Amino acid sequence: MKDASNYPATAISPVQLGTSAKVVISGSSTKKKLELIQACRGIAALLVVLFHVTEFNLQKLNQNFLAGLFAFGGSGVDFFFVLSGFIIFFAHQADIGQKKKLNAFMVKRVIRVYPLYWIITLALLPIYFLIPSFGKGYERDLGVILKSLLLVPQENFPVLIVGWTLTHEIFFYFIFGLAIWLTPKVSRFVLCSWLGGTLTFFWLTVSDRASSVQPPLLLNFIFNPHNLEFAFGCLAAYWVVGKRIKPGAIYLIAGVVLFITSGLGDNYTNVEIPDVIAYGLPSMLVVLGAASIDLNQGWKTPTWLNGLGDASYSIYLVHYPCLAACFKVAIALNLVSLFGNFLTMSLLTVIAVIVGWLTYLYLEKPLITWLRRKLVPKQSAWVNAQ
Repeated sequence: MKDASNYPATAISPVQLGTSAKVVISGSSTKKKLELIQACRGIAALLVVLFHVTEFNLQKLNQNFLAGLFAFGGSGVDFFFVLSGFIIFFAHQADIGQKKKLNAFMVKRVIRVYPLYWIITLALLPIYFLIPSFGKGYERDLGVILKSLLLVPQENFPVLIVGWTLTHEIFFYFIFGLAIWLTPKVSRFVLCSWLGGTLTFFWLTVSDRASSVQPPLLLNFIFNPHNLEFAFGCLAAYWVVGKRIKPGAIYLIAGVVLFITSGLGDNYTNVEIPDVIAYGLPSMLVVLGAASIDLNQGWKTPTWLNGLGDASYSIYLVHYPCLAACFKVAIALNLVSLFGNFLTMSLLTVIAVIVGWLTYLYLEKPLITWLRRKLVPKQSAWVNAQ
């Protein structure tokens, strides 16, 4: 995944996605947590943090952190999208075609995405007004602020830059909501038409047939290639839930190898492969393997990695402004000269992750728990996803 400046004007620039997820399947007597899937959320968030550390280091200090190894870390967004598609289909496949389930589905999605995002965005706004140099200037525009809060597509990045991914997330929830609200026959037609349009748009993009004409913002958003990554996640869940694949680590290993190979190729060669193929397909294999192992064999992940997965949404939302502030302090105190680039960048990475984890522990977790208690109907069997 390339640097933010290379993205089209659809507010597409690395760095969400996605939201954190804790997936628990409840039966009559047991609860099983998808440990590896949870770990994947943490890894995706960490990739994005390392990407932005690498990006800031290059822009502000003209140095390469770890020889630019994590310049491909923006691919954590592609990983997030696939994971999101998997979790939503896994948790709500039985709701498809059940119109009465739509309200609860949408309430859960709104609770999961908006409140914490609003709090952090509103906390940032005064900084952009008091210290204009902190941003690009458009962050003080009323239209940009309103569109940012609503998470609708726009020409500029949202006030909280990583919110660009959440616009895609919200649109995916809308599409899945249609599948719940419409009859299965009609929803199949709508979804197939949408995916067909997305595939066509993707083909035109990669074949350079659309290079001479910039498509309208809304069209570019509705049929954005990232939609295919949500579809990959849904497909992985469909295969896993229906036990259409044999459990095993081969999918996980193959996905990791392909993902890393794509990253190295992205960093150190001139070969350009669309992110949907380079990272989306390997992410689907990783998710497919991880979920099949979780459901059939079980897997105990390290506590710290599990905690990273729990806090992944908070880490994702706060890490960018946290790093921006930390770099200003590091430059003012000349920390690189005192401790060297590697130790300084490692320290800033740890600080960003810790701030995200504390945000999860003391803000996101109690806030979501309270909102769910107030707004979401109690159910005997539940899946707490995203």
